[in-house]
Amino acid sequence: MDPGQLAGDDDGQEIVLLSDDILTSVPNATQVLEDGPDLHRIAVLYQFPQFLEHCPGETLNTMVPRICKFAPSWPENALFAGAEALFFLVDVKLPLELANDIVSVALVVVKQSTGRVFDVWGEILAIMVPQVSKQHVLDQIIPAIRACASAEHAESRMLAARVMGALAESLTGDELVSHGHVEAILRLCQDSESSVRAMAVQSLADLGSKFPVTVMEAQVWPQLQKMLSDSSGRVQAMSIKTFAITAEAHKGERNEIKTYSDTLIPLFIQECKKATELALKDLRTVDDDTFLMLEMFAEAFAHFLVALGPMLIDTERWLTAMNTVRRLITCNGPTVRHWCAFNLPAVSLVCLELRKPDRLKGVLPALASDSDIDTRVTLAGGIHEVTRNLRTTQLRPELCQTIITLLADQIPLVRAKVLENFALILELLVENETEKYGAARELAGVFQQLNLLAQESWRAQMLLAEQLGASAQNVPTDFHVEFVAPILFQMARESTYLVRKASMVAMAKSLRYVSDVRRRDHIVKHFFSEWANGKVYWTRLAFLDGCNSAYETFSHTLFAEIFAAQVFRLADDPVPNVRLGLITSLTNMLPGIFSHPGLKPTIDKLCNDSDIQVREESEKLRNALRTPPVLSAEETAKQEKMVADEKAFFLVKKKKTKAGASGAGVTPSSAASVGVSQQPAAQAAAGSAAQSGAAANKPTSPTVTSPSPKGARTSNAASQDGKKAGNPNIRPPQFQPATKQPSGQATVRPPQGRLDAEPNPRPASQTNSKPPDDSGGKKPGCCVIS
Repeated sequence: MDPGQLAGDDDGQEIVLLSDDILTSVPNATQVLEDGPDLHRIAVLYQFPQFLEHCPGETLNTMVPRICKFAPSWPENALFAGAEALFFLVDVKLPLELANDIVSVALVVVKQSTGRVFDVWGEILAIMVPQVSKQHVLDQIIPAIRACASAEHAESRMLAARVMGALAESLTGDELVSHGHVEAILRLCQDSESSVRAMAVQSLADLGSKFPVTVMEAQVWPQLQKMLSDSSGRVQAMSIKTFAITAEAHKGERNEIKTYSDTLIPLFIQECKKATELALKDLRTVDDDTFLMLEMFAEAFAHFLVALGPMLIDTERWLTAMNTVRRLITCNGPTVRHWCAFNLPAVSLVCLELRKPDRLKGVLPALASDSDIDTRVTLAGGIHEVTRNLRTTQLRPELCQTIITLLADQIPLVRAKVLENFALILELLVENETEKYGAARELAGVFQQLNLLAQESWRAQMLLAEQLGASAQNVPTDFHVEFVAPILFQMARESTYLVRKASMVAMAKSLRYVSDVRRRDHIVKHFFSEWANGKVYWTRLAFLDGCNSAYETFSHTLFAEIFAAQVFRLADDPVPNVRLGLITSLTNMLPGIFSHPGLKPTIDKLCNDSDIQVREESEKLRNALRTPPVLSAEETAKQEKMVADEKAFFLVKKKKTKAGASGAGVTPSSAASVGVSQQPAAQAAAGSAAQSGAAANKPTSPTVTSPSPKGARTSNAASQDGKKAGNPNIRPPQFQPATKQPSGQATVRPPQGRLDAEPNPRPASQTNSKPPDDSGGKKPGCCVIS
C-alpha cells in the first residue's frame, strides 16, 4: 500500500495509514498539510503534539506558520483539528510574530465560521491575546471585537465579552478606559441574552481589577449591585464573585472608598448568613441556582475576607464570617468543601494578621478527614502555606497532627502533595523555635511511617528521598539512625536507578547531621560494606553517587578523612564502568583531595589499567594534577566555615563500659578527632574489602590516621575488632508493610534494629568472611538492620 493510502476497518470507517517518512519528518508532514487529502491533513494534525514534543523548534518555525497560512481554506473537520492542535501552544512562549499570525488567522476563521469551529477558534483567539504585541491588539483585535459586540448572533457577543476580559493582560487600566472598554463591557452586561451577561460579568472581574478605582465606584460597582437581582441565577452568582475579586484588587484604598463600608461589607455579611443557613440543609434537595450561589460564594469567600478583613472590627461581624467557614466545611456539598480547602491559606493569613486564629480551631482536622478526595488533595497542596501562617499560633499542635494525617492518607496523591513541600514545612516549623529538633519530634508520626511512603511509585520514592535530604539539618540524630538512613538504604536497594541516586545523595546529607560520631561511623561502615564493596556493580556506582554528594555536603577535610580511602579502592574494581565513574568523581573532587597521599598512587594505577578508555581518561586526570587547584577566596571562606561548623556539631561520646555504665558525658570533637573519633570508617571498611574474594590480593591505597581523643574508642581498640569490622555481608533494611486501618491511618512498624546497633552477622555459611570466633559470633564493628 502506498504511503498515506486509506484502508477500511470492520465498521466501514476509513483509516489513514501514514508512512514513517511523514510521521518522522516535520517538513514531510508540513507538505501533507499544504497539498494532501483532507483525511491525511487531519491525521497529521492529530500527531501535532508528538511533533511539538520531539521537534519543538522545527514545528514552531515550519509547521505552525503553514497552519496559519492554509487553515482558512480547509473544510470544517480540518479546521477543528487545526484548532485542537494549536491548543497545545497555550503554555508555550511563542515568538511575537508567530503569536500575531495565530491571532490573525483566528480572526479570519471566526469571521467566516459558525458552530463548533467558531467556538474553538474563538477560544484560540482569547488565549493567544496576551502573547501578541500591543500594536496588533490596537490595530486588529479591538476593531474586530467591537464588530462582534454589536453582532446579531449571541455567540459573537459572547466571544466579544470573552476577549475583552483577555485584553486586561495586554493593556493598562488607563488604556482600557481610553479605548472605551468600560462602556463596551457594561453594555454587554445589560444584553438580552443571559449567557452574554454572564460572560460579560466574568470578564468584568479581570477588567475591573485594572480599571481605576474612581471608575469602579462611579460605574462598575453600581452596575454589579443591580445584577445581583438578575433573573438568571448564573448571572447573580458571577456578580458575587466579580464583586469579591474587584474589591480585593482595590483593597489598598478601602478606607477612602465608601462602597466598601456602605455596600461591600453589608453584602458580605448578608451572603455569609445565607450560606450558613443553606449549609445546614441537605444540598441534594435545593435547586440548581441556589446551589450555584452557595458554590460561587464559597469560592469568593477568601477574596471578600482579604478585602474586608481589617474592616470587620466588631466581634459580631468577625464571628459571623468565621462561623460561615465552620458551617461550609461540614455541609454535604463536596465542591463547597473543596473551595474551603482551596481558600484556607488566604483565610489563615487574614486570621494571623488580625490575631484571631482561634475561630479556625477544628477546621484543619475536619478537612484532613473529609470524605471527598479532591478536598483532601487541595488541602494537601496548600498545607505548607497554612503552616507558614499558623505555625506560631495556638493551633500548632492541630496543624502538626493534620500534616501527619495527610501523609498517612489512603490516597497516594494526597501524600505526594504534602511530600512535595515537606522540607519547607519542617523548615517553617523550626523557625523562631528554641528547640531546633522540636518540630521534627512533633512530626514523629511522619518518620515512623516512612516505610508507608516508600511503598509508592518510583517517582514518589524519589521525591521522598529528595525531601529527606533537603530536611536533614532539621532532623535529630536518633531519627536519622532509626528511620531516615534505613529507609534510604532500602529504597536504594529495591527501586530504580533514579531513586537509588536520589537516595544516595540524601544519605550523604543525612550522615552530615548525625551528631554522634560513633553512631555516624557505624552507618558509614554499613555504607562501605554494602555499597562500596557490593557484589553487583550498580551498588558501587551508587556509592560513588553518594560520595559525590558527600563531597558537596562535608568539608574537604572531613570528606578526605571519612571517604577518600574507600573511594580510592575502587581503582581495583573489576568493572570498567565503575573505574570510569571513579575517574569522573576524582576529577570533581580534585580540589578537596589534591593533597591526599592516596590520590597519586590511585591515578598511577588507573593509568596502567587494562581498559583503553580508562587509561585515556586517567591521563587527562594526571595532566590536571600538574596544576594544583586554587580555591577562590569565597570558596576558602566557605570551607573554613564548614570546618568550624563540623567541629561545633559533631560530638564524641565515651563508650559504655562492659557493665553497662555510660561514659562521663559528651565532649565536642577536636579538630583532629572530627570524623576519626574511633577507627576511621574508611580504615574499618578496608578490612572488609580485604576479606572479599576478588580483592583479597589487591593493594590498598594509603589511609590517614589521626589520634583519638581521650575517652573515645582508640585505634588499638578498633584494631582488636579487625575481624568484626570486616564482614561485608550486612543485611539491607527489612520492614513489614503498613497495614491500613478503616480510619485511613496506617499502623506502621518502625524500622527494627538501628544502623548503630550491635551486630548480628549472618552465619559463616552465608558469607565469605571467617567463621565466628569464641566470642559467640558478635562483631561490634558491623551494623545490622533486622
